[in-house]
Amino acid sequence: MQKLTYSQKKIAHYPIIGQSIIKGEEQAGKTTIGIARMLYLLENIGKKLLFVAIKSEAYEVAKQQLATVKSMENMSLFESDSHLNQGTIYRLEDLLAQLAQECFKEKPYIYIEEIPEMLLEEAIHQVKKEYPRVKCLKEKRLLKEEMKWMDVKGYTSLEGYLDADRVGCEMKWPKKGKTRQALWALKTYIEVELEEQGKMTTSQRDLRLLIALKEGRLKGQYVHLIVDDAHLLTEVQLELLGLLRKEQKGEVLFLVATKPEFSRMLGLTRGTSYKKLGYDMTGRVRRLKGVRQKGKVKAKKQISLEPTPLEIFMSNQLNSLQESHLPWYVETYKYINKLTGLETIFKQDTSAGETYIDEVRQEDVQSLPIYSDIAAGMPIEVVDDTCGSFEIPGELTGHKKNTYMLHVQGDSMIGAGIDDGDYVVIQAGSVSDHEIAAIYYNGAITLKRIVQEEKHILLVSENPKYRPIVIEDGEFRAMGKLIGVLKNL
Repeated sequence: MQKLTYSQKKIAHYPIIGQSIIKGEEQAGKTTIGIARMLYLLENIGKKLLFVAIKSEAYEVAKQQLATVKSMENMSLFESDSHLNQGTIYRLEDLLAQLAQECFKEKPYIYIEEIPEMLLEEAIHQVKKEYPRVKCLKEKRLLKEEMKWMDVKGYTSLEGYLDADRVGCEMKWPKKGKTRQALWALKTYIEVELEEQGKMTTSQRDLRLLIALKEGRLKGQYVHLIVDDAHLLTEVQLELLGLLRKEQKGEVLFLVATKPEFSRMLGLTRGTSYKKLGYDMTGRVRRLKGVRQKGKVKAKKQISLEPTPLEIFMSNQLNSLQESHLPWYVETYKYINKLTGLETIFKQDTSAGETYIDEVRQEDVQSLPIYSDIAAGMPIEVVDDTCGSFEIPGELTGHKKNTYMLHVQGDSMIGAGIDDGDYVVIQAGSVSDHEIAAIYYNGAITLKRIVQEEKHILLVSENPKYRPIVIEDGEFRAMGKLIGVLKNL
């Protein structure tokens, strides 16, 4: 029987720091740590804790572990049994169903995943009378997706939807246009009809629950929140779970995939601002990494620590969850200075809730804000708020002011040594001809080389499969020049 690895134990037993994220690849041990963290908080803090699992497997394992601890004969592990009783484990859908039962007890609803075809056709027929020239009313699939998107993004008024950016949407419908007005009218008609039938879509249910929490008709009752596979939640669900906490001094822990698949329906994609969802994750993102070598795990020397009674229990009970990866919080990075060509490799350790860089004094570390993803390919839309921060040796950037980082998506700049998933360091200020820069263009941001020609400006990729973007003066804004590239090794 294996026990928790030293690195897993360090993560599960760190002091409460408020709100944090653990990122890891598939089978990197995220759920294992989440369950261990739950038991640790119940043992040492004893306040009400909510553990939410999206997948049934994680839910069953977490539920089994808590039940096993409760049934142990040696309850001296805990100050009192009441500590354990303050831990609640829910499958997400079960939690939402229970909240809905409480919120809508005076008028119970039947919840449906999709809008019935006959009702959709009837609604389209009615809306066409007022908006006969709106062509998208023929596309039923797009209509269903758009109405669900309105719910999961939390739009409750026509005014808000008319001004929405609609990041990642298949069709680009103009703001404040007739198309959006028609779509909102369609959604309103369908909701009224479903209301008369005593029905509601699950996405509309989640939105109404969020409104009820904001208005105080539902009350939060938990102090700590742990969410497994949080990257599978919508923005409304993420904000809703946060409001189930009655105290802000407790802990929030999100367990998420390192590179989740993009879906415009989900909340934590493409540089989502946690602050807009009611969380502060700045500088509190930790990564789990598994190191493999020819099919075997490359293990580091374990530090001998005297196990606590809880660790002995976890060693036995969580054996089934031990993966073939060993998670470590020591990350290795390579920084390429694009001004000098100098390459520097450094290591970063965040296991104690703070960042330590090998052979660099803490006062010489520079904290760079990280903004939304930048497209090395087609432009993607800008998110103004920071998505976090990154600690880097200040000597690498020369401690330059007005410097920030952007996450790269796409392959259009591979010829310049900038790959998908890299971080680029941008210095705000003027940009010269033929320099690579972060460009704000057509409401979006992209990374390109600026080439000034006689009558126009070209935004040039470093990949022959992408054609240059031809723009006129005044149609774009340089947000700063590239001074460095950061790669996670």
